[in-house]
Amino acid sequence: MYLDYYHLNRLPFQITPDASFFFDGRPHRRALSTVAYGLSKNEGFVVITGEVGAGKTTLFEYTLSRLADDRIVAVKINTTQVGSENLLRLIAAQFGLSVGGGSKAELLCALEDELVRLHHQRKVALVVVDEVQGLSHDALEELRMLSNFQSNGKPLLQMLLVGQPEFRQRLAEPDLEQLRQRIIASFHISRLSTDDTRGYVEHRLKLAGWDGRRIFAPDSFPAIFDATGGLPRRLNRLCDRLLLFGYLEDRGILTAADVAEVVEEMREEGLIEPPSKSPAAAPQPQPQPQPTKVHALKPVPSIANEETAAPPPATGPAQPADSAMGLSRDEWLDVRHSAKAIQRELKSYKIRVDEFRDRIGTRRKAN
Repeated sequence: MYLDYYHLNRLPFQITPDASFFFDGRPHRRALSTVAYGLSKNEGFVVITGEVGAGKTTLFEYTLSRLADDRIVAVKINTTQVGSENLLRLIAAQFGLSVGGGSKAELLCALEDELVRLHHQRKVALVVVDEVQGLSHDALEELRMLSNFQSNGKPLLQMLLVGQPEFRQRLAEPDLEQLRQRIIASFHISRLSTDDTRGYVEHRLKLAGWDGRRIFAPDSFPAIFDATGGLPRRLNRLCDRLLLFGYLEDRGILTAADVAEVVEEMREEGLIEPPSKSPAAAPQPQPQPQPTKVHALKPVPSIANEETAAPPPATGPAQPADSAMGLSRDEWLDVRHSAKAIQRELKSYKIRVDEFRDRIGTRRKAN
């Protein structure tokens, strides 16, 4: 919708991981170096962790896209809510093996034979497991056992484990000591700094065809950082919403005031919450980890202020209807005003409910 308005040729802030948009800010650059070092060892486990939305999946997708070496045969496991035997079947299937109704022993023999075959071809087998924190203890133990496969003293399989911070805490448990001893490299992806936040936003705009004309005012970047905490997925969600807001309100340059308005709208809709600050260093294991509260988020159109009866007239040429939604600029504004009216009704209803509860409480106390 806003592509023509801001002279872009593709959406710059989609929340789906896309390796072509990889940004090598300081945390991700260090994570990439850690992965490169670990993979050069051709053995053991490499562990990368980070908060939800920190860019872990984009990092390993980018890593795999750079593995131009034909000697590396990499497979990915994205589903971890499975038992230990089903995990083995997933890995075998990714290597192109038949995973019929055979026994676990037959499955392991077939997998080992395939790994030996690759080794004889001077190839390195790599298994990448995303969302590894979802694996059970038994499944993690199966991964450790797979790392025992050898041929002439050479390991046949290497693994890259990618997950959330709680996985680091699990690794500190005594019953995972054997797995922990096989980790040859690990890194925790911290949040982007204020400077990296600006670099991240402008990097994605450039890849989307940005011609260098100012879109975000300098004062907008600290406000964007404060609202997102420097987490890439939050940055994508907010910046996408800001560009939609700018298009609908005919704001060629988005300022800190615009960021504040959009953030408030998103908070009213339950789509954003005040970010918690996280340290730059990797979190230390705690005896009783507390899970991070994360809301399921869905992008929705921006909602206008109550005082806004109509947008200021556009100074440029009329904008075409959105090719995906089929809505014109005026139709989108109608949607926003309707949504705001519904929001006012909901607030009014909540006030009446609260008043009713107060009256009930007063009567109960009187009785």
